[in-house]
Amino acid sequence: MAEEDDAEKQTIESVMGFSGFGKKAAMHFDVEKMFAETRRSAQEYTQSVAIKKGVETGGAEGVGEGGEMRSGDSSDDDDDIIGPPLPPGYGAGGSGSQPERSEEGESEEDDEEDNSDFLHSFPLSHEVKLEHGDKPVSALGMDPSGARVISGGYDYTVRLWDFAGMDSRLKSFRSITPCESHRICTLQYSITGDAILVASGSAQAKVLDRDGHNKMQCPKGWQYIIDMTNTKGHVSMINCACWHPKIKETFLTCSNDCTLRLWDVNEKEKQLNVIKGRDKKGRKSAISTCTFSKDGKMIAAGLVDGSIQLWKSSGPFTRSSLHQYTAHTPGTETSCITMSHDNQTLVSRER
Repeated sequence: MAEEDDAEKQTIESVMGFSGFGKKAAMHFDVEKMFAETRRSAQEYTQSVAIKKGVETGGAEGVGEGGEMRSGDSSDDDDDIIGPPLPPGYGAGGSGSQPERSEEGESEEDDEEDNSDFLHSFPLSHEVKLEHGDKPVSALGMDPSGARVISGGYDYTVRLWDFAGMDSRLKSFRSITPCESHRICTLQYSITGDAILVASGSAQAKVLDRDGHNKMQCPKGWQYIIDMTNTKGHVSMINCACWHPKIKETFLTCSNDCTLRLWDVNEKEKQLNVIKGRDKKGRKSAISTCTFSKDGKMIAAGLVDGSIQLWKSSGPFTRSSLHQYTAHTPGTETSCITMSHDNQTLVSRER
């Protein structure tokens, strides 16, 4: 039995790697040798990663203590590689190296440069923020001299700003509600800057003086009359209004009652002329925007049926002189229309 116990003990010792149990049987480890092997394996791993990444330092490379890469030819600290290796696409020229750019990237940068040149063409060196109110601003106007600005919004308020008399608080010098509970859709100074045209969601446009005092209000037509030429004013909300570019007392309005109306500031009882908006089949069509040509000889309007029509401002107004019935999608609103200075080009916007 003793021989069998000794044989079993020797078998356990050969398998487990020690000769006995207890304090005397504890294994002895060479700590310095273990650290040296760990350091060597770390250096070999760092070298293998550097070779795979294609890092070139211009000379014989070595690995110092702690796994740091070092150059054998350069003693300059700026040439040492610190941190992880460079990503693919970067050269070995140091910190000044740039990634390779594709043609698409170059075109994007060219577009950004073009946009920056376009923005720098505007006087953007100084900027102020004028607080109109909490609700959106729906109309803006500036007098011809550039000394005053007028703003109107969905809060039914019109504010007048004077740059010469403005202090650091940037407050408006007057705030009025000219059209009661109707949002402001058009604000425009006359060509001399002494009058302001105000159009809102109501059927009556207003003319204010330079300081915002009421000067003239257009009359409202009788809505039960079928023929709109027999009414003395609009019977439905006004969508747009503008001054004549040559005659300072004349202005134009358009409305959902399918008419354009020419007005004179000195004639307060009735409009001068009425233009009916009609589609291709001769049916009535509401008018969403209007304007004069730069010389004042033509009137242009955008209709809800998608057409753009032009009339001579001197008349007759029975039929449009020029028209394009397929300018926009039928049933949409043409929110803006303007003409070039040579009166040969017209631009419109569909909302």
